[in-house]
Amino acid sequence: MDIKLKKQTVYFSPFALLVAVVIVGTCLALAYWQLQRGTTKQYKLNYLNEKALQGVMSLKSVLELPSKVDKNGVLVSFAGQVDKQRYWLLDNRTLNGQVGYDLLVLVKVTDIDKYLLVNLGWTPASHLRSELPAIVLPEQILLSNAVIKAGDLAGFYLSSKAEKTDHWPKRIQFIDLQQLELSVSAELLPFMVYAQDAIAGATPHYQPVVMSPQKHYAYAVQWCLIGFAALVIFFYAAKKEVANEK
Repeated sequence: MDIKLKKQTVYFSPFALLVAVVIVGTCLALAYWQLQRGTTKQYKLNYLNEKALQGVMSLKSVLELPSKVDKNGVLVSFAGQVDKQRYWLLDNRTLNGQVGYDLLVLVKVTDIDKYLLVNLGWTPASHLRSELPAIVLPEQILLSNAVIKAGDLAGFYLSSKAEKTDHWPKRIQFIDLQQLELSVSAELLPFMVYAQDAIAGATPHYQPVVMSPQKHYAYAVQWCLIGFAALVIFFYAAKKEVANEK
């Protein structure tokens, strides 16, 4: 196969052309994917900033909002009684390269019938897998600036098998509100709240957007440059092959 470029003919094999098309096409597809992710992240950041401008709401006021209102990112304040005996340790959480758990507690919010699941943050794991960290929970909790997380709470997890034990605390691999309700025989509110203040020795670390839109845009440019480089190398190799045949 040959292509004429400015009165110069470049010869190359169909297989080489196929490889070049696949590589360039893949790079462009990855660039588009990163661009889409960046746009989605920017939309989410704009949404969260808009919610932050609305200020902190009481949890009771949030529950009075229509069910169709997206409550993700809403800042809330509340007080309640902590269930000191029954709590969960969300497995395989890392912070600054150290393995640990996220501490999930039940809170009976004042003037609300249902329980609220609160993520107090990260706590380090013991050296032995069989030993769970010692947690001392307060009787009461008062949070003036917590963040609501609704929708998919499971996220990424390594195993779907729950550890079977009748003892508390319980180690879990992912968050499933229905399963948690069954384990405590109580009704939970349909979302989780991330604490922003340090309680019970846990370290709050929730970030609604982990990677910035700018990084995704940079990756998109990077993939475009890789595809362009592959195309240049392909034509350079084809011209070199022609020169060697003369």
